[in-house]
Amino acid sequence: MLNKARQHHAYQRGVHIANLWKHLKGTILTWNAICVAKAHSHKLPSWVGNMPMIIALLGSATAILFGGIVIVSCMLFIWAIAFILQHIGQENTQVNDSEDFGSSTNNEFLTEYRVGDQGYGLYCGSYRMDLDDE
Repeated sequence: MLNKARQHHAYQRGVHIANLWKHLKGTILTWNAICVAKAHSHKLPSWVGNMPMIIALLGSATAILFGGIVIVSCMLFIWAIAFILQHIGQENTQVNDSEDFGSSTNNEFLTEYRVGDQGYGLYCGSYRMDLDDE
């Protein structure tokens, strides 16, 4: 299990969080009581006095959620820019060069060593070129 020092630190963190929650809850209830008292002083029902605290809590939750969405959106945008910048200098191997394809003497652009349907070897398209010598 946990050694005594770590257990003590965990206990102290729990005490600290409990005190923060107690203080926060007390503050919210105090502000709620003030709002309800103001509503009664203006001869309004009690539920009208509860509305400002409900609106404040919903507004805070909405702000936290929207802030998270904004942060994630910014991170995705920065990632996309970095991805684009990484691939700017790379040549596209899919581009067809009509001069290389039109020339019957220059097949260097089309040849490559790879695994094809006839095994590993030098291919030009689907034709294996290194078997011609055998």
